[in-house]
Amino acid sequence: MDKYIKEAKRYYKIALKELREASKNGKIELAVDGCDKGWLSLNLALKAMFSKKGVKEDKLPKGYRGTTFFLKKYGDRELRRIYNSAYGRLHIQGFWERDVDYEQTLEVLKDVEDYINKVEEICK
Repeated sequence: MDKYIKEAKRYYKIALKELREASKNGKIELAVDGCDKGWLSLNLALKAMFSKKGVKEDKLPKGYRGTTFFLKKYGDRELRRIYNSAYGRLHIQGFWERDVDYEQTLEVLKDVEDYINKVEEICK
């Protein structure tokens, strides 16, 4: 299994655990951490896809602009939709604004899981 996919799955599981726990105990710090790890898991899956498409390790994007450039080049409409949704819900609203709607955030996190699985298929 690709090292990035392996890491993406690991961080996804941690994100899911933290968000579920935070939804029960109300600890916003835990929810923020879960959102951050969910966003990270998505970006790790993207690195796997970009690597598979031929982007060299030292050319992999390190930020939003580079990621969206390669996503437009290599991703399909559904992958871009999930990325944009996760960016808004996990990275901006959940992490930066610390405003977590648990039901919607867990729904987006499920999309992230689907995304990781789709990228894993692309990488085979």
